[in-house]
Amino acid sequence: MKHLLALSFALYATFVFAQTDLELFLSHPIESEFAASIDGKTIAWVINDHGKRNIMVKTGTDLPRALTDYQLDDGQELSQLVFSPNGTKLLFVRGSAANRAGQNPNPASLPGGTDMAIWYKEISSKSPASKITTGSNPLFYKDGIKFIFTKGGQVYESTMDINTVPKQLFVTRGNNDNLKFSPEGREILFTCDRGDHSFIGIYHIDKKTIRWLSPDVTHDNFAAWSPDGKQVAFVRTSGTKIGELGDITGGTRFSVIVADTETLKGSEVWKSPSEDGGFAQERTPPLLWTSTNRILFYSEHTGWDHVFSMNPNGSDLKDSTPGDGEVENFAIDPTGQFIYFDGNRNDVHRRHIWKSTVTGGNPIAVTSGDGIEVKPGFA
Repeated sequence: MKHLLALSFALYATFVFAQTDLELFLSHPIESEFAASIDGKTIAWVINDHGKRNIMVKTGTDLPRALTDYQLDDGQELSQLVFSPNGTKLLFVRGSAANRAGQNPNPASLPGGTDMAIWYKEISSKSPASKITTGSNPLFYKDGIKFIFTKGGQVYESTMDINTVPKQLFVTRGNNDNLKFSPEGREILFTCDRGDHSFIGIYHIDKKTIRWLSPDVTHDNFAAWSPDGKQVAFVRTSGTKIGELGDITGGTRFSVIVADTETLKGSEVWKSPSEDGGFAQERTPPLLWTSTNRILFYSEHTGWDHVFSMNPNGSDLKDSTPGDGEVENFAIDPTGQFIYFDGNRNDVHRRHIWKSTVTGGNPIAVTSGDGIEVKPGFA
């Protein structure tokens, strides 16, 4: 009987301690959605503390402080944090996208329902954030007075006034997203997804015209401006055939296209050598054009998902993240010379941050140990 009681106590103690460890694990705040102002003086991020999601902000040497004050565990996500050009304003999205039936997630059964909307907050103001409009993917104009965003697959612009009526910029078929202003700020690059194919378009704000870059019956995505705004690079995969289903078990052949913004003609500057694209373009960012005029993109053609760098004409291809291991995220330093990335190099069970040259130098460990470090960024 003593042995039975001792065993029962041991099992109970193990259960209690395990439960305590689980509670400690689940109660740990989770931070995400890092964003920085252009001058790097202010940073913001989302913190999820016991389901209560709020935005934290830090300026200079000041201590971090809460920018929002949401007190309920209502399941409403905070995402897409965007600073104004001067760093004094912040746009963010609250809520999640609707399902096919047009219903937004509402796990707390809030009687008033939920939506996916863009909110505005002055960094220095103590007033609560203001809801501007339903939509997502906000992006400030250079003047910091207005912003563009997407709603229902179309592109709109709005001011930060809560009583404003957003204006639709243009109308096209398909679902439009991945908005990017040109370097001088007068044109908007976007992707127009039409189901079995997609186009890369440019909308001119002053001329109110749309130009399509090297249109074809293909899926064109992840467009990026060249530093001078005269070219655009994007990833091209084959279009979807009638009745064809996506095969996530196999690879996907893709190519990198560079198109001239005046002639609208595109050239294939690099093509994956075999059916090994896999999930390479599921990373962030899938393709980037640096200030030093190098194009960076993900590919798995060497067996690992790595970031490769090349000249705009496809020459001088270099593995910017060489070695055995997957690369998940990367960021380029302000000089455009160095790449910081996370991956499982030398430690298959964890992710750490590494530094390498864009043109393929030997990676140097920035972090190590028993922790897991991901998603490098700059402020």
